[in-house]
Amino acid sequence: MNLFINAVSEKWYLALFDKNRNIIASIDLDIKWNESSQFITTLDTFLHEHNTQYSQIQNIVCVNGPGSFTGVRTIVLVVNSLGFLHDISLTHMSYFDLFNNFPVIKSSSRRDSFFLQSAGEKIKIIQNSDLEQLFMQQDIKEIYWESNFSFENITIIENIDYSDIIQKLEFQKHKKIEALYIKKPNIS
Repeated sequence: MNLFINAVSEKWYLALFDKNRNIIASIDLDIKWNESSQFITTLDTFLHEHNTQYSQIQNIVCVNGPGSFTGVRTIVLVVNSLGFLHDISLTHMSYFDLFNNFPVIKSSSRRDSFFLQSAGEKIKIIQNSDLEQLFMQQDIKEIYWESNFSFENITIIENIDYSDIIQKLEFQKHKKIEALYIKKPNIS
């Protein structure tokens, strides 16, 4: 059995899938800003409801960022601990790897967002107030993004096809994964 964890998107996603990459069970969750207090309990409940124990999991695939500093740190810590305690291989991917096309935006805060124009480029931090101007300057007509924002003449595509991702992913067999941070935390 394999476990997929995306805890950096607006809607979290957990899935169990078999060696043939068939999704056995999945759930969308809304836990944002409560990662440290709810994640492990939610994961335990999900596994229990589907008669799965940690010892049955061979691989964990984890979206390791970017996202909130506390949220990403919490998820990576839990995944690394599970991998160590139960000898589970770990695979990581970024939020940007969830989309097949570009450009992709990931909300960072109320003030700014992460922006990736195309594969292989460096992720940029863009002020939310500057997004519409950026879209116009670069003649962007559609963007991949989970967002509450709306822009005139811009199509926002929110669909993440987890089934396709799971079919195409390559297990990395890491013993430890690192959190993907793009900017330093806002700690005062």
